[in-house]
Amino acid sequence: MSASLDGTVMMWDVRNVQGYAVIESHEHRMLYTDWLEGYRVVSGGVDAKLRISSSVTLPLKEPKLMST
Repeated sequence: MSASLDGTVMMWDVRNVQGYAVIESHEHRMLYTDWLEGYRVVSGGVDAKLRISSSVTLPLKEPKLMST
């Protein structure tokens, strides 16, 4: 999971380095993001607001691995 300058949270599949979910949280850049109690995400930005997502839907299928 990463916080972005465009105010979004990106969920990543580290096995193939692809983003698979985006949460639009803030209007300006974000400073912090983390998991909160299961599938909720908390984020903080330069707008001095703390946002908590109600839930994050993760993909049910296993992503394909990159071939080497």
